[in-house]
Amino acid sequence: MRSKKLVEDLTVGYGIKRGNKTFQSAPIVADSKQVFFLGGLFDAEGWLELDKGRYLRIRLEMESYDIINFVYNSLQSMHLKPRRHNRKDGSHVVSLYRQNDVKCFLSMIFLCHPKWHPSRKIFRTAEAPNFLGYTRPTM
Repeated sequence: MRSKKLVEDLTVGYGIKRGNKTFQSAPIVADSKQVFFLGGLFDAEGWLELDKGRYLRIRLEMESYDIINFVYNSLQSMHLKPRRHNRKDGSHVVSLYRQNDVKCFLSMIFLCHPKWHPSRKIFRTAEAPNFLGYTRPTM
């Protein structure tokens, strides 16, 4: 994307540095926008796994410890129980394993990338509170 206005908004307005994003620190995100930031991050970098053919897992892996730590703390503040670990290659991973946490995450965070569509079929009838506290079907 080559938009001077967008680059200016991101660098000046949000304090995001230009250049390689591998070792960027976590941006300061207002609590009201945290859900949207997490949605964008998981949409771009996260993935869905099927463990043992029946349990869904949500994972995010990055080189930046600061961003993974930010995501981990954000998920905890949303009353989820994420797990965090380091890989031998130096990357860091945050995961959601508990099925109730996966359901809640999928109901609270708006994900639009097609890779998340299989979760809609599995949790179509499940109910979980959304980020406003209302209970609704997850998909």
